[in-house]
Amino acid sequence: MNKKRRSEIAKLINQLSSISEELNSIYDEEVDCFENMPESLQCSYNGSQSEDAQSSLESAIESVDEAIELLEEI
Repeated sequence: MNKKRRSEIAKLINQLSSISEELNSIYDEEVDCFENMPESLQCSYNGSQSEDAQSSLESAIESVDEAIELLEEI
């Protein structure tokens, strides 16, 4: 792989790292909101939606982090 392509990959890694940080921030906010809900709301539809969102965000973060790891191996 030449220097130009390695440089392009390094830029992508930086962009993905920023995306991962943003996703982590959104995830933390969602967890905080859920934890600050009254218990009765945590067991409601809104609470369930929040838990689903947390799960999806976790999966997205893991996928982005895995992509970063794979690109760093190049």
